[in-house]
Amino acid sequence: MIQRFYTYPPFSLKWKWVLRKIYQMPQPLALHEIVDIGIYDLLNEPYYHSNEKLNDWKKLKTEGWKVVPDIPDIQGEFNAPVDYDNTELSWELLIDLYDPLDLHQMPVIQSKFKDVNSLENYCDRFIKEYGQVDKIGVGSLCKMDNIAIATEMLQLVRNKFPDAWMHVFGLRWYHMRKNINIVDSYDTMAWTLPRGKGRPSCPRGKREQYFIEYLDTITPLGYKI
Repeated sequence: MIQRFYTYPPFSLKWKWVLRKIYQMPQPLALHEIVDIGIYDLLNEPYYHSNEKLNDWKKLKTEGWKVVPDIPDIQGEFNAPVDYDNTELSWELLIDLYDPLDLHQMPVIQSKFKDVNSLENYCDRFIKEYGQVDKIGVGSLCKMDNIAIATEMLQLVRNKFPDAWMHVFGLRWYHMRKNINIVDSYDTMAWTLPRGKGRPSCPRGKREQYFIEYLDTITPLGYKI
């Protein structure tokens, strides 16, 4: 059952669960944070995390969780002109950076976009190398438009890691609604997007209003604020 909705909320509101990018300011009122290296700089050449950014990740200290850097399928999700295998690069980053003894690190299960077999192979490879873990992130779903495939992939990860805290990055509302009982937490900035006919993306000065309206859409699903 979803227990936490992470986001980077308006500073004027006290929100318990914060997901911030590595260079965003911490929010001191949060009870828990997830710090992510971010992916959108991967959409430009050289389509890889810079050494500077990876070094900054290594130095990062948090009392929450910091996401082990990975590479989503930016070709499949974003049509980026790359010819590398994102799962292989993600695996190389995992082997290089992940310390299973560091309880603040969250490893990520990656896959090719909409490719269930790719996801299963990555899960099996991870379990062979590291065994079961207390928490796991799931990537390559934020652009997913197929509910059936998203559900199959999330159920697969839950079956592979039955006791792990499962966090899904960029989980869409209609995927959340279908999988609310198998996901422990998710993050999204969807509350900043247009909502309703003729309404723009969240303008400056209305962040609180848009955020509260988003909460109103997820509480009927059983999410407790």
